Amino acid sequence: MSTNAKIKLKTKFDGNANRVREITKHCDWKFALDPTTFDTNFKKSIYLLSCCEGGTAGPWAVEYSDTLDKASMATGAKVEDVFDWNKVKKAFIDYFSPVSQVSSAISAMRILKQTGTVKEYIAAFRPLREQSNITEVAVLRDYFLDGLKDGLAYKIISIDPATIKTFEDLYGAAERLDEVYQSRPKKEQPSKTTYRPPVRYQSRGGRSFGRFKTIRRLTDNEREKMMKEGRCFRCRQVGHMARECPNGDSNHSYVRQVDTNTPADKVRAIINGLDDEAKKEAIESLENQGF
Repeated sequence: MSTNAKIKLKTKFDGNANRVREITKHCDWKFALDPTTFDTNFKKSIYLLSCCEGGTAGPWAVEYSDTLDKASMATGAKVEDVFDWNKVKKAFIDYFSPVSQVSSAISAMRILKQTGTVKEYIAAFRPLREQSNITEVAVLRDYFLDGLKDGLAYKIISIDPATIKTFEDLYGAAERLDEVYQSRPKKEQPSKTTYRPPVRYQSRGGRSFGRFKTIRRLTDNEREKMMKEGRCFRCRQVGHMARECPNGDSNHSYVRQVDTNTPADKVRAIINGLDDEAKKEAIESLENQGF
């Protein structure tokens, strides 16, 4: 039964992948409100194709329509029967959706930054993690810390990695540490000054480093390929994950990539390499300096 309600598409679809879901939902709602007009697969299909104009969408709609017309002529089937709504809708989604939801989610995590509360940051980070299909807590920890404010990130780095076994453990640790800091009276919260880290630090293995150790991070394509093949991010072999890697060093926690272009990353790299006693002193110093 048709209704008087009308839904109009504000702008035609030009191929923008971010609007794919908007367009398909628009069609679903329009057909539901006016089932009398859109009572066949052919009418529904033609309407969707008519929404495509300009950019890459216009040429695709014309070419796809021509392909179906030729299929009708080759098989002798009626044109109306060839334009199957479900198939046309699927072809539209497959052609214009992002190449990889996994890659898109990982890219979004890489640029996500905490601008408000920790809870708001986690709320934005959580769905991206789910879409990324990342199952390694150590890998997620790297992305998660990159977006946190430096003061909170340093405190999480000081936590024993063995106590963070799940994603929820990581989120919970961030919330607890932030609540502790926020609950402190303002008069006890020190003013911010510049923290100057020591030039050298001692690793848990006893070796000292005068420079920062930089580790190349996998690209999005490499990471996605390795996840599909079931390869370990640490040794690149098939059959186990990074946390179970036989080549891992039990004396070292997960080592994150360091971007030595910023002072904050240099400080983070230094603290991550300290032994437990020195790390505690560094964290206390940071807190006293307002970080």
